[in-house]
Amino acid sequence: FTIFVNATNQTLGNSGNRYEIVMDQAYLRYQAYTFEGFQWGSFWGGRMPNPWVHTDLVWDSDLGFEGLAATFYLNLIRADGLEDVSEFGPKMFLTLGAFPLQERELSAQDKWLFGSQIGLDWVFSNQSKVIFAVAYYNFDNLVGQRNDPLNDPEGLLTQETAPEFMQKGNTLFDILDNPNDLDADLLALAADYNLLNPTLVIDLAHFAPYHLVLYLDYVKNIGYEEDEVSSRAIQVTGSEVEGYQVKLVAGWPTVTKYRDWQFYLAFKHLEADAVLDAFTDSDFHLGGTDTEGWLAGFQYGLDDNTWVTIRWLSADEINGPPFGVDVAQIDLNVRF
Repeated sequence: FTIFVNATNQTLGNSGNRYEIVMDQAYLRYQAYTFEGFQWGSFWGGRMPNPWVHTDLVWDSDLGFEGLAATFYLNLIRADGLEDVSEFGPKMFLTLGAFPLQERELSAQDKWLFGSQIGLDWVFSNQSKVIFAVAYYNFDNLVGQRNDPLNDPEGLLTQETAPEFMQKGNTLFDILDNPNDLDADLLALAADYNLLNPTLVIDLAHFAPYHLVLYLDYVKNIGYEEDEVSSRAIQVTGSEVEGYQVKLVAGWPTVTKYRDWQFYLAFKHLEADAVLDAFTDSDFHLGGTDTEGWLAGFQYGLDDNTWVTIRWLSADEINGPPFGVDVAQIDLNVRF
């Protein structure tokens, strides 16, 4: 049983009150191996770290996943015995996951995320690595439902179809028609979200201990039906359902020791309904979708398990009125 407390940002000051501690991750994990020593499976249950090969194009790095997940591995080079076991060579993997998002007390149509990802992980003898993965994320029962103004004017039976949390960017529509209060409104998602997400990672270790890593990430919402969305929402700008990110990282793979360093530069383009805006990076454009721009960051090890992170994020609106957001962050990180 593993319990993690993880927060990438801490706001100081609590008005003299005591600090509260919450568990960011608490999960059970079982790892299965063959007699030859190859890992063939990994099984997770609880509130766990992100189980997918991913970047921050689709998922915020702080996001926790609560549910069940399993990853199965297939080594493409067979070992005849323990002496032949090697960490190098190609390996295929398949990850499956099911995560409840929101319970609807008055309905059986709870909101769920069902995900699957298949990929190839190839580690070379010089520690270079190539990972290619294709994920499919199916969000179930997320589209809002309008109330019946005659039998349910307050929208008690449909109000839970509105999301509990959202940022900005996704196409919304008003699901509340209340003849007793014409000014009342309640916004919900107008589109389905079924995401196809291929990801390529090329990690070059020719300059070890320094690495040069290239990330190429693309996502498309193949569940978006423009006719259905237009029938719900008043203003629809078209099928804005694609996103991509190109990121280059240089330096140490992870910064944990004195004088370790890492630098990265990235460009991100994320259209309005490419992904759920609730789960995107909350710092880039201050969260949400319908945005594009640049990200740059630098990390440096001040001591063992102590490092500083400096980030610059510059993003603009893709459609609509101009809305640019520049964010500078300086974080002191300590691990113990």
